[in-house]
Amino acid sequence: MATSSIEVTEGTGTLVATHTITESMETRHLSRVVASDASGTDIALATSTKQDSIITAMSALSTAIGALTTAVDGLVTEIETQTTAIEAQTTAIT
Repeated sequence: MATSSIEVTEGTGTLVATHTITESMETRHLSRVVASDASGTDIALATSTKQDSIITAMSALSTAIGALTTAVDGLVTEIETQTTAIEAQTTAIT
């Protein structure tokens, strides 16, 4: 992996791996990163099995949120009904 002339920490001599791009007549350096463990073995960020598990969990969560929304809507309706009844009783008393 090619490195730039940009040091990781000034004075260390360790250079950062970068891609260079030219933008508006100016060269810019974008650092490159490799995900690996201490031995240098690549780390799989998310396997398809893990992704499937996440999708399943998100689907279940979405269903639960839908049920909660329905329950809250029902409570709001009940509170509105009770408020109307209380207001009617208050009007009848006065």
